[in-house]
Amino acid sequence: MIKTSESIMLLLMCLLTATGAAGARAAGFPEKPVRLVVGYSPGGGSDIITRIVGKALSERWRQPVVVDNRVGADGSIAATHVANAAPDGYTLIMVTNSHTMPPIGYTLAYHPIKSFAPVSLVDDKPMVLLVNPGLPVGSVKDLIALAKAKPGHLHYGTDGPATDPAFFMALFMQQSGINMTNVNYKGGGQSQIAVASGEIQLVFGTISAALELVKAGRLKALAVTTDTRSAAMPEVPTLAEAASLPSYNESAWNGILAPARTPRVIVEKIRGDVVEITKSAEMRRTLAAQGIRPIASTPEAFSKHLSEEIEKHNAFFRTLGIK
Repeated sequence: MIKTSESIMLLLMCLLTATGAAGARAAGFPEKPVRLVVGYSPGGGSDIITRIVGKALSERWRQPVVVDNRVGADGSIAATHVANAAPDGYTLIMVTNSHTMPPIGYTLAYHPIKSFAPVSLVDDKPMVLLVNPGLPVGSVKDLIALAKAKPGHLHYGTDGPATDPAFFMALFMQQSGINMTNVNYKGGGQSQIAVASGEIQLVFGTISAALELVKAGRLKALAVTTDTRSAAMPEVPTLAEAASLPSYNESAWNGILAPARTPRVIVEKIRGDVVEITKSAEMRRTLAAQGIRPIASTPEAFSKHLSEEIEKHNAFFRTLGIK
């Protein structure tokens, strides 16, 4: 029979061996291509930031970072795929605010926090209220007046009922006392094209996806959702300024998750490289030009952020009577 002291020594040796092996894996990580999954179609804000970050990580790691668009169910198809992937750091997901919103009309096959190992927040940015240039409105107040005159007549685009654009629009309608009709698209890029073509009248989109369409005159930007203006669109007022909605102050964000049980040393390796690329002056210039503010957080801070966002969104959807 092994004595207690010998058992403890054996346990310590096993732990040290496992730790050393994990450390060795982290030191050489990645040794093959990494898949960075995003739950939305190409051309939208989440896809754009995913490709920017993926390219920077690929250059740093000297390994391909493959962006994998798995579209559908408010991002949950992509999240389910990553939750079930091997916990080795080679399959990651870039999530948005939508990851923390309650599912509407379906049940999640994963837990938005427990099924993942948070790595880091990556960015935040305002959304911008966009309308078709042919819509007879010159301001947010004009838009509100038109919507009140014709309840349900105006159509807005979203990626689904529990996504960033849907939340931002629901909050706008609640605070301004208007009612409009939702039309779902596969991604923010598609809904913005639909506004530009006149298929629908308005959408909340990211500046990065909308900027060229606004410059070309195909979309009109009425307001941003944060309490300060965006340097990328300094002429566009905030909703607080444009429509006397002082409590409207929301931003969209992205962050990276790995599957649960991914070794902490691997998580820290990825996080450390995200920190380094977000410090780059070139990266900061690239993102600032598109209205994006880079962020790098600890896994613990990101986990806390996810919990707070889940609580906020659940409470908001309950006020709308949506379960």
